[in-house]
Amino acid sequence: MQQIELNLLFFLKVIKRHIRLFLLIHLFAVIISVIVALVLPVFYEAKVTFYPYSPEASDPRIMLNEQQEFTVFSNEDQSERFILIGKSKRVKDYLINKYNLFEKYNIDSTMGLLSRTKLYEEMQSNIKFKKGEHGAVTVSVFDRNRDTCAMLVNDVVKQIEISFNETIKDKNKKVLEVYDDQYNKMNVYIGSIKDSLKYLQSIKADAKSFVALNNQIEFAMEEFTKLKVKYETAKIISNKDLKSILVIEEATPPYRKAKPTRSVIVLGTLAFTFIGLLS
Repeated sequence: MQQIELNLLFFLKVIKRHIRLFLLIHLFAVIISVIVALVLPVFYEAKVTFYPYSPEASDPRIMLNEQQEFTVFSNEDQSERFILIGKSKRVKDYLINKYNLFEKYNIDSTMGLLSRTKLYEEMQSNIKFKKGEHGAVTVSVFDRNRDTCAMLVNDVVKQIEISFNETIKDKNKKVLEVYDDQYNKMNVYIGSIKDSLKYLQSIKADAKSFVALNNQIEFAMEEFTKLKVKYETAKIISNKDLKSILVIEEATPPYRKAKPTRSVIVLGTLAFTFIGLLS
């Protein structure tokens, strides 16, 4: 402890003796840091937070099952799939084409795969995804232009929803095809029973045979009615416009810049300069 106090006193004496040089070094550091801070490009940040709806909310098999419970919104684990869609090649390529990102980020597009890899890396550094509480997903976009910044993040969210909806619609279409097949098979089965009844009537069969067939057709009609409800419900769900996310608020052009934080650059430079002199 005493050694530290002695070193500090010695350092203060050195500063006092060379105060002009000490101030000149720090003034030079401030000037350099201000120049660097002014030269660095300014970036704005726009954010959108949304809550994904649970995929079960648009699954006709689950909706028709009264004994199966489901939540309206996705949990944190399910939210990960929406983030993966946002990072997908499809969404990236959509943004590249719409905003001409090769030109925007000054990347030569003539180098094939290397060009696209560089562009993907640049996009990854400017488009961020974060999971929040209760399954929330926040998308952040950094850009030098405040208007483009807001448009980009809104488009990312829209493309996530469009891509996810297409997946759900494809799945529901397959479910509809299954119900349609079962519906048609049951219809044929009922028709065959009716034909058998007509045949029994033509040969004047005994009552026991009629009772057996009537029981079969009653059971088949009950199943047919259930299948018809499933089929019609699946058809409605497959054809309707899906809403897979709840957007809290669309992004608007940000007023303040996000980076660089010039005060931090200047103060950090001063701190490093002082520590450097101490050492």
